[in-house]
Amino acid sequence: MWASGKLTAKAFTAAGKGFRTVLDSKLAQKFSTAIKNNLCDLVAGEFSTEAALENIFHDAGAVMPDSLVDLVRADPVKVGNNLVGKFEKVAKSVDFAFVGKISQGAEVSEGEIKAFIKSSPYAKEFEQLEQTVENLNKVVKDNRPGWLEKIENSVVLNEKLEKEAAELYNQFRKITNDVDTIAKNTGISKKVIQQIKDHMFIQEHLLGYTDTKGGISLLAKAQFAPGIDLAKVWTRLIDGNFVQSDLRLLLHELTESIIMKKYLLVTGNDIAYTKAHTAANLLHNWQSFVS
Repeated sequence: MWASGKLTAKAFTAAGKGFRTVLDSKLAQKFSTAIKNNLCDLVAGEFSTEAALENIFHDAGAVMPDSLVDLVRADPVKVGNNLVGKFEKVAKSVDFAFVGKISQGAEVSEGEIKAFIKSSPYAKEFEQLEQTVENLNKVVKDNRPGWLEKIENSVVLNEKLEKEAAELYNQFRKITNDVDTIAKNTGISKKVIQQIKDHMFIQEHLLGYTDTKGGISLLAKAQFAPGIDLAKVWTRLIDGNFVQSDLRLLLHELTESIIMKKYLLVTGNDIAYTKAHTAANLLHNWQSFVS
């Protein structure tokens, strides 16, 4: 975990909890936030022990005590090993273990995703939606609508579908009564429907795009691009003629939203949409039920 005076993300996260003892209690919360805000950077690479600690103390609005500086400079590896040993449970916590893996694109299991969601402020809403959808699926038809947007479509047809999708997305972003209507049609709480709508149509997410000049993949915050198949799902939910795959989309979108929100709470940073989407698909893969 520690080597050549370097402090890895996992070790530093654990070590950080121990430094509360050298801080005034009023700074404890700021210090905890500072660790979260630096987690993604630490996951991406390694920092020298002293530099890493200075960054955290600086973000917390505190000065690293001279006694700790002297200790780190004298034997950074020993300091690190002692702290990691003392706060091993923190380093292995569900939240930090999950964000560390998902940040690096490592494979995560269904169990890890469920545990991450269960420890979030949205656990109750998630469990209620799963139960409601399970009950609805007993009476709702499993008619598969199929894909409107397909590779084999003509250019003219795709342009027509893109225009229709854009018009529907603009409409959804303007209206507010759709949330009440869908809640009434499905029996799902307004709070959950609103969170899903905000996630799908209103909020900006960290999306990937390709720089046409340099051919490099970049990330930027933006709303989701309109999709005709998603727009039709929302329309069916409003009209009350939804099918099982439409309900599965709600599960997928809520799962994705919770992962994004919880990741932000833990790290202070946004997660790339593709990583949250991939994780959400392990629990609720809407696409596999469309056709």
